[in-house]
Amino acid sequence: MRISAAGADGAGVSLELPPGWWALPLTATDLPARVEALVAGQTAALPDAAGEELTAEYDRMTSTARTAGAVLLAGGAAAANDDGRIVVASLLVAPYEAYRGADRPGWSEGPSARVPLPGGTAVRHTWLGTGASPLGPVRQLDVEYVVAPPDPPSWILAFRTPALRHVVMLLAAFDAIAATMRPERTSEPAPVFG
Repeated sequence: MRISAAGADGAGVSLELPPGWWALPLTATDLPARVEALVAGQTAALPDAAGEELTAEYDRMTSTARTAGAVLLAGGAAAANDDGRIVVASLLVAPYEAYRGADRPGWSEGPSARVPLPGGTAVRHTWLGTGASPLGPVRQLDVEYVVAPPDPPSWILAFRTPALRHVVMLLAAFDAIAATMRPERTSEPAPVFG
């Protein structure tokens, strides 16, 4: 599914998400209704309490993402081919200038790599550490792409996953998603001088 999101300045981005992923444009005026529809689709066969818990979790995630400067929150889950375990990941997309990244005290910084992407040059940074989750503290991998397209602004694609047994597979999936990123302009910025 191809999704788009834009900041207040009209600069936007689109990217392709794998089947089964969900997306919430954080600048949407109907965000609460979108969260409600997402939860309803994911919990139709579950008790009402599950829907309430998931709504609370999505509300927490959207609030955290907005505070970080993100314009899009997405995520997905799939069964791993090798062992059938459920592998989950989330994604924040934010303009570089607006992004206030995760505070990572005690996290280990992993390798950084230059990744050539059709949407622009990117540098991929990785970190490993313990982060908050609905189940309490969990070891997680953070992967951030700083993408500099030919025309400003630059973008941050920030992935997070607790699926540490599947890092190689997930890095390939994250690279593939990042490769679909395209800058867009939804409106012309206001003139600087009258």
